Amino acid sequence: MICLMALAAPVPSAAVVIMINFDNLISGEVVDDDYPEAVFSSPDGPILAIALRATHSPPHAICTAPDGGPTCVSEIRVEFAGPVDKLTFWAVGARQVGVVARVEIISDGMVLGIEDIVSSSNGTITIPVDLTAYIGIDEITIFDVTDPAGLAFDTFAFRMPVFFDSFESGDLSLWSGVQISPPPAIVTVNFPPRIAGDYPAGDAAFGQPLTPGGKVGDLEYVNDGDDSGGDGSIRDACQPLLGFTPGRIALIDQGPCEFGTQVLNAEQAGAIAAIVVSNTGDDLITMEPGMDGPLVMISSAFLGQSDGDVIKAELGQTINVTIHANVPFTEGHP
Repeated sequence: MICLMALAAPVPSAAVVIMINFDNLISGEVVDDDYPEAVFSSPDGPILAIALRATHSPPHAICTAPDGGPTCVSEIRVEFAGPVDKLTFWAVGARQVGVVARVEIISDGMVLGIEDIVSSSNGTITIPVDLTAYIGIDEITIFDVTDPAGLAFDTFAFRMPVFFDSFESGDLSLWSGVQISPPPAIVTVNFPPRIAGDYPAGDAAFGQPLTPGGKVGDLEYVNDGDDSGGDGSIRDACQPLLGFTPGRIALIDQGPCEFGTQVLNAEQAGAIAAIVVSNTGDDLITMEPGMDGPLVMISSAFLGQSDGDVIKAELGQTINVTIHANVPFTEGHP
């Protein structure tokens, strides 16, 4: 009986990436139960679609006033249909520098944390709000909007785990005790939402091992100014990098030199991590160190060519990613 009870427990099987961008609405339309994955509300009145004046994702965002005017300062609550992970969204229209709002993150009735929404400009801009560090979010509350012009919000992106009952489905093979063998690493694109989601990746046999929490940063496509070496290009980091912005994650094309050399050149230019994109297809590998690998201190991952092309197509805007170890779900008898 005990065994059957365990078998009937819900088993996580996958995660679906959801993006709500409000572009299907018209200005002035009330947002309540328009979206099955999330309900938007405010204690001070209805949530309304407004014309989006910033450049993030026209034509519409949401706030508590039809024109995005000074009454867009009310608290907004978002209740999700089920626990969600990897949540991100945009705050739109900040006109002061500093903390312009706060977000309370709730799971199962408990507050997981409170995060500040911080603007670095006194112009009309879009501010990415990154809550990807939290898992199992049931609800968030956006409050303390101090910007005198108010804030709108746009493009909520998150992962919603999918559950099924293995016992009721009759699929007892899930409980064979066999370890699932997924790819060892994941590149999670946090922004832009159009390509947000998890991309399977290989890891590296050198440098700092990837952790479940991973390394978060903006991508920068490298340039070493040298396309020598047969299949070489200025994007392969086989030579020291030119003009790289320290503190970013290096995006590198696979080249004719050793992986360790590529990542070391990125590290010496100030990269906090590196992603090497395959030039031979989508098979994932563990990158070998070569001669320079023992000198590398940062983490790195190996991305398939097709997924790399998807990410490169968005270059020219901010691309924020998390590189982390893939933590497999082990299915077996409890």
